[in-house]
Amino acid sequence: MKNKQKTDTKRLDSISIMSHCGEIENGDLQNFLEKNTKMFKAFNDSFKKNQPHLLGENKRITIWLQDTENINILAQKIFKLAESINAEIKLYKENITANKQTSGFLTIVNANINKIFLLLEADCAFSEDLTLHLNSEISNIDLSEKDWFILGSTYHGKHDLSDNASSPDHFNGVAVYQVNQKFKEEIIKSLSRLDTKAILCDNYDTLLHKHSNKFRLESQGGNCIESKYILNISHPDDKDLDPLLIKKEAKLVHQK
Repeated sequence: MKNKQKTDTKRLDSISIMSHCGEIENGDLQNFLEKNTKMFKAFNDSFKKNQPHLLGENKRITIWLQDTENINILAQKIFKLAESINAEIKLYKENITANKQTSGFLTIVNANINKIFLLLEADCAFSEDLTLHLNSEISNIDLSEKDWFILGSTYHGKHDLSDNASSPDHFNGVAVYQVNQKFKEEIIKSLSRLDTKAILCDNYDTLLHKHSNKFRLESQGGNCIESKYILNISHPDDKDLDPLLIKKEAKLVHQK
């Protein structure tokens, strides 16, 4: 039996929270940040305990907001909440050749080159010990899989996606990303094949799945790993599902 070697030093470098004006206006982003303060504090504390030499580096949590004319007025409460969880706020511009979700994602990727980051959205829920479990899972990924791109979840809900642009085996955007050189090259190669209309129509996770075999499960020849702690049941039809009956160890659930 082949012995597995572990990537002991691998762990989350940062958390990125992607949002937009609509979630600020309806209060969803504020509620999300207030509800999850303890997890964000625990993530920051893990660096103080395990890597004190990194205390002087940039903040580890970033809230990415869509850049609009009135963002400084609109997001005043968000600025205060960011201070309370030791997070920074950065802006992304909606590119005329991509929708706001894809524009935001590409900006976040470029800010996390050679890092492992967790991407969150305001409509997901998670436990306070989420990052502890994800770090354990990351550190136990086999060295033969060191070029993995995404540690996340395919679709596990009850809606039939077989004829939909978002096929059931595509990886949801709420996930852990390892942004190595191969990851960046694959994104550039995948999106460069598409015209503007195609990029505007779909979100980044659907685009990557449809136009690159690398953003698929290992069993399909891809570089993506199904996490036992992340669960995608994000279709509106799934709102009444019990996550723990689907993945009993789920710690991060994307559910509308």
